[in-house]
Formats: sequence, C-alpha cells, structure tokens
Amino acid sequence: MNENLAGEPPHVLAVTADPTVAQQLPDQLGQEFQVTVVQTANAALATLEETSDVQCVVSDHELPEVDGISLLEAVRVQHPNFPFIIFTGEGSEAVASRAIHARVTDYLITDRFDNQWDRVTELIKQAIEFHRAQSNLADIEVRLQEILQALPDGVVILQDDSIESANQEARDIDGIGDTVDLVGCSLVEVIPAYDKFSEDKLSGISKG
Repeated sequence: MNENLAGEPPHVLAVTADPTVAQQLPDQLGQEFQVTVVQTANAALATLEETSDVQCVVSDHELPEVDGISLLEAVRVQHPNFPFIIFTGEGSEAVASRAIHARVTDYLITDRFDNQWDRVTELIKQAIEFHRAQSNLADIEVRLQEILQALPDGVVILQDDSIESANQEARDIDGIGDTVDLVGCSLVEVIPAYDKFSEDKLSGISKG
C-alpha cells in the first residue's frame, strides 16, 4: 500500500454488497478518487494483497459472510495504521464500540447527513492526509536516527532530564551494553559523577 504517483488521484478501495451503493460510489467519488469496488471482505483482502497503491478502504458494515469490522480487524493485522472508514445505514452503540476497539479511522452513519457523499469524500481526504503526515514523521525519525548513529562522537539526546536517544559511541564511552534500554532513564543513572565526568560537566550536560 503505497502512495500514488504525483498528480494521480488517490486510489480508494470500496467494499459493499449493495448494488445501488456499488453503482453510486464510482459516480459520486470518481471526480476526487480512483475507485475500485468489490463486494466481499475476501475480495477486498485479495485486492489489497495484489494492488500496491490503495490509500484508503471504505467499507459498508453489512457484508456477506463477514462484516466490515471483521474486515477491518484483518487489515489491521498487516497494516495497523492504514486509513479505513466504515459506513452503515443503521448505527448502534455495539457496532460503534466494536469499530472503535478495532481502531477504525472513521465511522459514518450515512442517514444522519443531508449530503452523505460530500461527507464521505471529506472523511477520505482527511484520513489519507493524516496517514501521509504520520508516515512522513516516521520517515524523518528514521533518518534522524541514521544520522545520529553515523556521528563519530558520543551523542545523547535529552528531553528535560530523560534520555530520548543515544548513539553507539555514547554507549561505548559509558560502557553501556546494547541490551540496556536508555530511553526514559535519567542521565545521572548512566553517567556517574565520579566516573569520566565531573559534577560541573554533568550539570552542564543536564541543562542542555
């Protein structure tokens, strides 16, 4: 599941067994998205397996064999944060609770909106944009860790008095093994004042 090429509309996988809705989805969403419609959860999972550019799933809750939340749970096993929107014509607290517990991106009761298709379009856009932003943040964090580990000097990153990250050089200086989790530890826990650093230097480090 990757982003489409620049300039192409986002690819949305729609899942519904209702023939009327199946016809409406491409007509109503086609101006904003590339829409593929399938009728069952198994067909949806097969499409996700075979197609790499799907950016959001929009599923009816009422499906044959298994419902939309069961499909969501199956998708979450492989793609924990993938945009997934469930819509239903008849909402209930039990269904909403299951959907939230399965970490649905959004849940829409279609008959509560005067213009349901505008609402669906907006929810899809928001879900895709949020997922992209989260992915970009993850990519930046990975790159920062790569730079940190490549530095020749020992570097420890602090937030207040807690360690957020430390590169291998810092671990080697302090004789800390790779199995020790430094995240969340206080600096004084891993750099004793009597060892390689004076109390003045330790205090200076702690203050940033």
